[in-house]
Amino acid sequence: MNKPIAEIYLKEEKEIYRAERFIEEVCDYYHVGNEYFANVMLGTTEAIRMVLKNSEGAGRFITVTAIKDNKGLTFNIKGGEPEGKPGEPTDILDQAIAKERLSRELFIIKSLSDQAQIEANGCMITLGFNISSLDAERSHSRIGQLTEYFERRKVKINKSDA
Repeated sequence: MNKPIAEIYLKEEKEIYRAERFIEEVCDYYHVGNEYFANVMLGTTEAIRMVLKNSEGAGRFITVTAIKDNKGLTFNIKGGEPEGKPGEPTDILDQAIAKERLSRELFIIKSLSDQAQIEANGCMITLGFNISSLDAERSHSRIGQLTEYFERRKVKINKSDA
């Protein structure tokens, strides 16, 4: 069951610090480990920057919603559709630079999240992070280490009895 847990509104990129604090508080509340927290933070802030850039316009806000489900955390970033068609740079070099920058942002977003869905010309991005599997992996690893320890201990005890 998807359960929205928190939401913030941003108007411009200089408010990105509010988004970072929001992400940090959500991750802290759900005990996201440091080794995975950086992926959540960087992927989500890149997505927020992209939506802010694609939703430019006077008085436009973007909404960042955190959702908790049984697999993990999902961040929905939604902005308004830009008025008219986004202006394409007329210079070939400007087009190449814009395309390269967009490719870099998309690569970061997709490689750091477990699920990424980008819609409406980059004005709506949904990122999913599977945090529940991290606890399961960590638990299985610890169980394996304990089992190995007790097996070695048992062999040591049996050798000393002989």
